[in-house]
Amino acid sequence: MILAIELSSYQGGIALLNGVAIRGERVWRDATARHTSFWPAMQALAAETRLEWEAVSMFAVGRGPGSYSGLRAALTAAAMLTAPGGQPVYAVSSGAVMAAEWFASNAARGERAVVAGDARRGAVWHALFERDAGAAQQVCDWSLCAASEFAKRVPTGAPVLTSEWERMARILGHYLSFDLVEQYPSAAGLARLARDRWARGVPSEPAEPLYLHPPV
Repeated sequence: MILAIELSSYQGGIALLNGVAIRGERVWRDATARHTSFWPAMQALAAETRLEWEAVSMFAVGRGPGSYSGLRAALTAAAMLTAPGGQPVYAVSSGAVMAAEWFASNAARGERAVVAGDARRGAVWHALFERDAGAAQQVCDWSLCAASEFAKRVPTGAPVLTSEWERMARILGHYLSFDLVEQYPSAAGLARLARDRWARGVPSEPAEPLYLHPPV
């Protein structure tokens, strides 16, 4: 079984994947502190599913980009939960989860999508994904650009997926010349993507927040 923790956006979530089926899931909205809802949700999920911790073979964690405090809370929680049994922590970009879920549920809406968010300091973080045999393939590294330059990096016809729709609409203003779609990475989607990557022998991404600004 895989226990997935996704706290990168306003919508926090945890999910327990058993093979191909989601055995249990908790989702909540909290604009400021997703980690304060995490432990009560985890306790409720464990009780509902009668979870035996030794049956969890891997912990999947979304590493962003996104809320830095949420990402640190998710990675810290995974480290704590794996300490007794020594299960691996498998980190996946939350943005990759967003793209994978978008392509899975929008089969007729094009072959490319940009995942983006407000990086603060007048910048936007973003990466381009393409549909690949029904999955999502990231075709460039995560990068930053000025909000005024972002529209030039969006391919014609590609939607921009974001978990910060209001913030993005505000900072882009009259540069908003594309379809801006509200999309959140789910813990269930994270669990499935981690399972598929693990099965293909793809190594975990670094178990640390994906933070694009240089240290100051």
